[in-house]
Amino acid sequence: MDGKQDWPQDLRLRKNEDFNRVYRKGKSAFNRDFQIVGCKNSRGVTRYGISLSKKFGKAHDRNRMKRQVKEIIRQNKEAFPKGYDFVILPRQKAKGQDYRWLEKSLFHCLSFWSPKN
Repeated sequence: MDGKQDWPQDLRLRKNEDFNRVYRKGKSAFNRDFQIVGCKNSRGVTRYGISLSKKFGKAHDRNRMKRQVKEIIRQNKEAFPKGYDFVILPRQKAKGQDYRWLEKSLFHCLSFWSPKN
């Protein structure tokens, strides 16, 4: 399995201008493991971007975290609100956590965009 079918290009934030628009116009939610910045888009689909700096750690740490976050998104697409662009920024404390903890922590941040709020 090459993974591209599970993470289609039209669901990814790819351009720097898209990331900058989310940072400028978006609302932020965070906990000890993640910061999520999200804003409405005009496309009607939810798009995702993951951003990690070199301060997070070595390349294998950054790649592992990106793979884990992508898998959480892939398995829980329906839980994300429709019509938003999200930039997910894992924090240093997330590095040593297991998959289930990361999943729970990510959805704790995501609850900021739930219909109740």
